Amino acid sequence: MPISKELRKKCDELGVQFGAHANMHGSTIIECEPPVALSGLVHMTGSIGAYTYARPDTHIQGVWSIGRYCSIANGVFIGGGEHPTDWLSTHPFQYGQASVSSRWSKRKDFKYRNKPKPVMLGAIGNDVWLGANSIIRRGVVVGDGAVVVAGAFVTKNVPPMPSSQARPPAWSAIASRLRPSSG
Repeated sequence: MPISKELRKKCDELGVQFGAHANMHGSTIIECEPPVALSGLVHMTGSIGAYTYARPDTHIQGVWSIGRYCSIANGVFIGGGEHPTDWLSTHPFQYGQASVSSRWSKRKDFKYRNKPKPVMLGAIGNDVWLGANSIIRRGVVVGDGAVVVAGAFVTKNVPPMPSSQARPPAWSAIASRLRPSSG
């Protein structure tokens, strides 16, 4: 649902900015620590920390917390729906969640007995950079200081950025931003 001009104005006064194409699902409840700038679709119940921004074409769902100083690039998809992969079909007709399922069941009182297992909500730590077009599956926790490269498909928890003593080579470019220059 588009964000009304009144809500935009009130939020802007409080330090929460919504981009021109930002949308918020009707059941969304977020507590923001200003300043925050959001674009794309927001469908979550939880909190967003100060100085976090999300660029256009983002989809934020299935996460209960996004930390401070997070950079969420264009096209990032957090959370989203899950389909059971251990059933006969992955299609939602089996558990009545598809928007078209009411057309398939002639009985108004029909109840589906089986439903997919609920998936836990994920979280994004502080100072996290989610690269363009990355996908973070529902339930994944991305730790403080982590960098998710553009186009990544993240299916497991991402640990916090390791300390300098235990940093693997892949972190060397990121670590250089934390070292004082010698000039």
